[in-house]
Amino acid sequence: MISIVKSRNPTDKTFGKLAFACGYVMLLVTNQVPDAMDYLLAEFNKVCMYTVPKHLHALNAQARNTDYFRLIGYQEEDGKLQSTEKYLVNVVAYVKLYAAMVQTEIKGVRHPHGLAEGWKWLAMFLNTLPAIPATAFALHAFLKVEIRIGALCLTICVCS
Repeated sequence: MISIVKSRNPTDKTFGKLAFACGYVMLLVTNQVPDAMDYLLAEFNKVCMYTVPKHLHALNAQARNTDYFRLIGYQEEDGKLQSTEKYLVNVVAYVKLYAAMVQTEIKGVRHPHGLAEGWKWLAMFLNTLPAIPATAFALHAFLKVEIRIGALCLTICVCS
């Protein structure tokens, strides 16, 4: 699932219905193999620290070097760090996929990391992370999700 995000079109900042399809598959797999949820969450946390949520502060301007940017999730492209715009696209993609996984419910299937975990994530996010562009993008991606009720699909953005 994580590789889908890595290979998707970087100019498209939304998943459309693909995020929920991935959430559906993740829920079915982790329900059959409960240890897979720990692995999946570890993969999310490895590629995007905002799915934990956490933020690493640079102690000063000198500390904002290549190692720091790699540590917070910037990827290398052709031996150089990706642009901030591409980094933010990735943050949005991973957080949207995480939010879709948290929100997906299947009748008769126990969700090991469902809405209760989403509320915990939101409380931790709002109470501990600084107001910087990356956290703003992550928060917006988490809050702007589609709620699926049978055949009805509503898009809700709490932040508008």
